[in-house]
Amino acid sequence: MDLRFKYNPLNVERHEIRLLKLLSPGSGPSPAKSALVNCTLEHVSLDEIPEYQALSYVWGNPALTSPICVDGQIFEATFNLEAALRHLRKKDASVTLWVDAVCIDQSNNVEKSDQVQRMGDIYRNASEVVIWLGQTKQEHSKLWAQLKELSHLSAGTGALELNIDHLVDVDGKETRAPWLLGLNLELQKVFETITIGYSDEDTLLIEPLLKLLMQPWWSRIWVVQEASLAMPARVVWGSNEMYWGELWSALGYIATWLHFQSIHLMGDESYHKAFFSLERSQQFWVPLVGAWERVNRRSDDKKVKLIDMLLQTSVTSALTATDPRDRIYGLFGIVEDADELGIKVDYSQSVESIYEGVARALLRTEGLKMLQCCQYSARHRSGTLPSWVPDWSSSLRQLLDGLRILLPSGVYNASGLIDAREARELEKLKQRIGKLNFQDSPLSSQVSLSPDDSAATTLASEESKPGILPILAARVDSILAVGGAWEEANDAIDGHIRDMLWVEELEQLAEKSKGVYSEAAKDEALWRTPIADRGLPRLTYIWFTRATTEAMGHDVLMGRFPLDKIEEASRSFYYQKSRAYQKILRAFGKGRRFFVTQTGYLGLGPDSVEAGDEVYIISGASIPFVLRPTGGSRSYKIIGETYVHGIMDGEFMQKRPEMTTVDLC
Repeated sequence: MDLRFKYNPLNVERHEIRLLKLLSPGSGPSPAKSALVNCTLEHVSLDEIPEYQALSYVWGNPALTSPICVDGQIFEATFNLEAALRHLRKKDASVTLWVDAVCIDQSNNVEKSDQVQRMGDIYRNASEVVIWLGQTKQEHSKLWAQLKELSHLSAGTGALELNIDHLVDVDGKETRAPWLLGLNLELQKVFETITIGYSDEDTLLIEPLLKLLMQPWWSRIWVVQEASLAMPARVVWGSNEMYWGELWSALGYIATWLHFQSIHLMGDESYHKAFFSLERSQQFWVPLVGAWERVNRRSDDKKVKLIDMLLQTSVTSALTATDPRDRIYGLFGIVEDADELGIKVDYSQSVESIYEGVARALLRTEGLKMLQCCQYSARHRSGTLPSWVPDWSSSLRQLLDGLRILLPSGVYNASGLIDAREARELEKLKQRIGKLNFQDSPLSSQVSLSPDDSAATTLASEESKPGILPILAARVDSILAVGGAWEEANDAIDGHIRDMLWVEELEQLAEKSKGVYSEAAKDEALWRTPIADRGLPRLTYIWFTRATTEAMGHDVLMGRFPLDKIEEASRSFYYQKSRAYQKILRAFGKGRRFFVTQTGYLGLGPDSVEAGDEVYIISGASIPFVLRPTGGSRSYKIIGETYVHGIMDGEFMQKRPEMTTVDLC
C-alpha cells in the first residue's frame, strides 16, 4: 500500500505554484486529526501575484518526522518544519505560506527542476519572508534585546559596511576617520563585559549568542537567496522576533569587533576565551552576511555572477546542501548570468555532470582563473570528477587569492607579462584551436570555446578527450619534501604555540635548500611564505594586500625580537604586530602545509601535497599550481594552487622556460 502523500500536478504553462494555507488550532477534517497541524494546498499562478509569506528554515534530519495533516492526508514533515508551522499558525485566522518541502513534490524531478527555477521569483514576490531559526529558551530574550540595541548604533554612524578596516592602524598611524574611532569606543562599551557563561551583570551573553550563531539555518545554502531576496524578512527565534536588516547590522558590528580584537586583544582570560569562541563561529554566519551585502549593496551596473556567489559561499564557509547539486541550483534565484552560461536546473543530471558543465561554462566566461577554485577533494581522489572541475560540495577553505579571483587580475602575477613574440605565437595557436570535446557534457550545445574567446589562448591546440583539459604550462620543479598541515588551535595560548611550531617546520625544510635563494632572499622567504606574502586589509574587510612590514610580527612570534630591551609599557605595540602576523598566517595556513622543491624553492601548498608532486605555472593564471603525475607522459591532476616564494611576480617566466602541453584529468 502506497502511503505517500498524493499531489495534483501543476500547470507549468500557467506558471503555477502551490501555497499552503495554515489553519488555526483545532481545525481539521476529523477529531482524530484536529490535534495535528492542519493545512490545505491550493494551486495559484505566479502571474496573478498571489498574497503569501515564504518560509526560510532548515529541514533537519529527514528521518526524524512528525505528522501534519494536508488536505485530509497525513504528511510526514521534519521535526523542525512541524515546530515552525505550529508556532506560526494563528488562533483566529489562516496563514498562507510557501514552504518548499510541502509545496514541491520532492519525488518528482521534473516538477522539482521547474519549481527550483522559479524560487527566485517566489521569494522575491512574497509579502514577507519568515526566517525560522528554531525554538529557544525564554532567558535568551535578553540577548535579543542586546542585539537590537547593537543594530541601532548605525543610526548615529551611518550605514555599516562589512568591509570596514581594522579600527586602529597596526602601523600606529591615526588614518581612520573620527567617526570610525568613535564607533570603536561604542563597540568597546558594548563588548567590554563579555564573558563565558552569563549573569544579570553581563552586557552580552556569550553562550546564547554562540547558540544563535551556530543554528543550522546559517549553514543551509538555500538561505543565501532566501534572505537576499526577502523584502522584508522577519527573523523568528522562539518567541523572539526582529527584522533581518536589524540582525544583519548587529552581526556586522560583531564581525568588525572580532576583526579589531584579533589584533588588539585586551581583557582578562575569560574575555579572551569569549573572543576565541566567537571568532571560531564566523565560518557559520559571515558567508551569509557577506552574500547579503554583495547582492543588496552593489552598484546597479554590476551583475551578480555565479562565480561570485560560488566563491562567496564556498571560501571558508560552512554552508552545506543535502543534495550537492543544490550548491549550484541553490544560488539561481540571485545570480544573473545563468542564461548566459547556458545552465538550467535539471535534477535528472548527476552531480558530476552538472559540476563539469559549470566548469566548462566558467572556463569560457572567466578564463583559466577558474582553475584556482580546484581543491583536491574526495570526488577527485575517487576519479568521479576531473581534477580541473571544482568540487563545490567541498569547502574551498581559503583560496590564496581569496575573492580577488573575481577581479581582472589577482594579487599575484606568476605568469608574468607576455612579450610580443610570445603573443604572436599564442595568436597563431588560437587560430588552430577547435572546440573542446564536449562528449557526455550536459552543456555541449551551449558552452564550446571559440577561437575568439580569451580563455582559449592557453589551451592546447589538439582536440581533447572526454574529461581531459589540455593547457599550456611551464614546469618549475618537483617537490622534495613536505611539512605537517597547519592545525586549528583550542584557545589563544595554544594557538600561539602551534603557530610558532608550524613556522619552525618551514625553517627545517629551508635547510634542504640548495642555493636557489641568496641568504637575504632566504631570510625573506622564511617570513613571507607562512603568510603567502600577504598583509592585513587596508581598505577592505576581506582582501589581503601584499606584505610590507609584517617581518617584525614574524620576529616577535618566533622570539627573535629583543622585547627585553623595550619598556614594558611600550611592548603592546609589538605584541599587536605578532597578533597581526598570526591573523594572516591563520587565514592562509588553514588546510595547507609547507614544502621545499628539489632546487630549493620554499612553498605553501594544499594539505594534499606530497613529495614527488610538481609545481607548474599555467600560462594565463596568476598563481602557480601543484600538479600530480598520473603515469602518462603528460597527464596530471590538479592538487591545488600554491604560493612559491620567488616566482609569484613573473620572475620564473622571465627566464623564458619551455611551454609544454599538459593534459589535466
